[in-house]
Amino acid sequence: MLLFLKKIILPPFSRLRKARINRQDRHSGACCDGPDAVRMKWRAARLPLPSGAHTGPLRHEGYKLLLRGGLGAALVCLLAVQIVSTRAVKPPSSEREMYYRSYSERLSGPPTAEKDAFLDAENERFAALHAQLEQAAAQAGGDTFLLEQLTADTERQLRPEDTFREAEAQYRALLPGQSYVYASGYERLFGPVGARETLAYMGLLVFALLLGLSQTMAGETESGVTTFMLNHEIDKGDILCRSRVPIGPDECAGTLHDKLMVAGTDLVVETVEKIAAGDIVPVGQDDIAPAEIREAPKIFKDTCRIDWKSDRRTVFNLIRGLSPYPVAWSELRRDDAAPLAVKIYRAHPDPDAGAGCAPGTILSDRKTFLKVACADGYVFLDELQVAGKKRMPVADLLRGFQRIDACVFV
Repeated sequence: MLLFLKKIILPPFSRLRKARINRQDRHSGACCDGPDAVRMKWRAARLPLPSGAHTGPLRHEGYKLLLRGGLGAALVCLLAVQIVSTRAVKPPSSEREMYYRSYSERLSGPPTAEKDAFLDAENERFAALHAQLEQAAAQAGGDTFLLEQLTADTERQLRPEDTFREAEAQYRALLPGQSYVYASGYERLFGPVGARETLAYMGLLVFALLLGLSQTMAGETESGVTTFMLNHEIDKGDILCRSRVPIGPDECAGTLHDKLMVAGTDLVVETVEKIAAGDIVPVGQDDIAPAEIREAPKIFKDTCRIDWKSDRRTVFNLIRGLSPYPVAWSELRRDDAAPLAVKIYRAHPDPDAGAGCAPGTILSDRKTFLKVACADGYVFLDELQVAGKKRMPVADLLRGFQRIDACVFV
């Protein structure tokens, strides 16, 4: 559509604008304008490009494309056409939709005794209508014409029954704290019931994985995944199911993620099966003991920087909690060179306590190992990546890095 507007719609306007410029030149007394003169006037009539140090490449190219190139006008036209066409389209109506809207108006909101009584009355009414059909069939004998006359009004009254069964099933499936809603709008957005169920499975899986993020940075020994209901607040819905996943002493965020992915898949299946069987009791998050709650603050670049003045266990937990992404980092400095940013993917703490050196000091045999001093000992670096280099084991780095022990991490 954009290409069509750019190639078909805009050129006539461009030619009209060019012709208008030529007419203005003739009226102003300009004569004998050759192609070059017309081209120069055309360029002068177009919007000038912004100049100055504030104009970046992205803004400069966007200005040329949207304003000078006319794509902005094309987008405005496309938006106008879309608005007009959207207003012109009316939602589809049907007999089933009319019945469903009527029942939804009666059942909308949380369950009540009045709504339960209404459903029971409707069930009794439909049962009585079916009994009338049986009586009419017995009365008509085998006369088809008479049967149609006797059952015409009854069948008309039975038309809403299928829609009533759908609305009743939707109402009966509500869990404590939930409300009945008119679902036709959601169907138009997300598709029919089967598509909504698939979307629900995907949503539960995503939430199970997101809520089970690694706690390795804090030195936790246990993580897990959780499925919960949605409400008007973010991540405040009632909990449906939980699955605990232990964290190994040397486990990193990457390996824990893989374990949580498997546990989350199993938990989604378990949750859906329990919901279908009606064997689930949501638990409010306010009922969870404060000791079980763990904060998960947002991670920034400075959060990933290693503070070598911390104890070796804290440094080790930070490295494994950020591996393989976004990765803990530090600066490697030498007196006669610019500092280098270093990403550290794998490490392990020295079991012996006591460093005897300033935090950040490097000790190495220049062949096989590299350890950095912390507040209470050393941390061995196993795999890292220096800026401009690829990720490599520390032994490979030492083979090409001269006098690593003359540097210091800060």
